[in-house]
Amino acid sequence: MNPGVKQVRPLQPGGKEPGTEPYSEEDLRQIHIASGINILAGIWLIAAPFILCHGQPVIRWNDTIAGLFLIVMASLRYTHPLHRFWMSWLNAFVGLWLTASPFILQCHHVALNVNDTTLGFVVFVAGAVSASVRSWNR
Repeated sequence: MNPGVKQVRPLQPGGKEPGTEPYSEEDLRQIHIASGINILAGIWLIAAPFILCHGQPVIRWNDTIAGLFLIVMASLRYTHPLHRFWMSWLNAFVGLWLTASPFILQCHHVALNVNDTTLGFVVFVAGAVSASVRSWNR
């Protein structure tokens, strides 16, 4: 082996060198499933106050803003996952907020209270799962 000669490795299908992909198929699937759950949660958050109860405007605004935020952040993580694990941590934080917000904002409607608390837990877990997958070249 000559120290000045570079070793040539065979290319994978698609012309890529082995080991240069930042995510495995399993990692991408995990990101896509968790981000997809958060996208669906965001859609539900926007619709839920109108379906469950037309009460307290502060709760409607809270859920609408949180839902839009989740949709944007999870969609970006879904479509462009490289270097965007922090977006999932923001989603996880929104999940914690959703869990606490019915108590902080004094929600008086039981269905919205249960909905936000339960959905907050789901969003937190999905955000944390998606954020746990990081690219090898952070």
